[in-house]
Amino acid sequence: RGHLLMRSAPSAGGKTTRAIGDLCNVSIPYLWDSEQQAFVKNQNYQGKGFYIHTESDQEYEIQPKFMSYICDIPYHVILDGSFTPQEEKRMIEAVEMMEHSIMLIDMPNFTIPLLRDTIKEMAITEHCCYGVFDYIQDNGIAGKTYKNETGTALRQDMVLLAIATDLKACAEDFNVGILTMSQLNGNEKLNSIIDEACLSGSKAMKNKLDGGMI
Repeated sequence: RGHLLMRSAPSAGGKTTRAIGDLCNVSIPYLWDSEQQAFVKNQNYQGKGFYIHTESDQEYEIQPKFMSYICDIPYHVILDGSFTPQEEKRMIEAVEMMEHSIMLIDMPNFTIPLLRDTIKEMAITEHCCYGVFDYIQDNGIAGKTYKNETGTALRQDMVLLAIATDLKACAEDFNVGILTMSQLNGNEKLNSIIDEACLSGSKAMKNKLDGGMI
């Protein structure tokens, strides 16, 4: 808690799926154990969490992936509706746990002030310990809002850095652990050393992180 982590990967590299698993690992009290054929206590559970997403469909992409992780049923089986009655019972239990443990927030038109207000509400009002912001990007609105408020236009790299800066400040100010994601620029395919030169848009984002991974 109080730290900002960032995972970076190419488009369709599994950033969302992995972040959902990470959040479940600390914010879902019970997870399905296929060997025991039962929900067992999650030893890593530390408290409620929130998931802010900006591009994915909540009903058909985000919620089913959470359910898949919690009850260990393949994502495509949930989407296809090809689950067994026994699996359906597990899914219902997974939904009930989600309702009490994970706050899902759809925020395609996010701005930096809105992002900060939302994280503050999640931490103070909902008592969340951990959260995910999916993901750092220039949505065309965050920079425009900043220009309208200050009269100063920001380059794309400055917008991305401003978002990372505020996420780090929110983690510290509200004592929450935040995981976020970013895209890569293709250099990871060419460079012998995979470092911040592979981050898309702004290398300086790494200076705001407590930990980063590609």
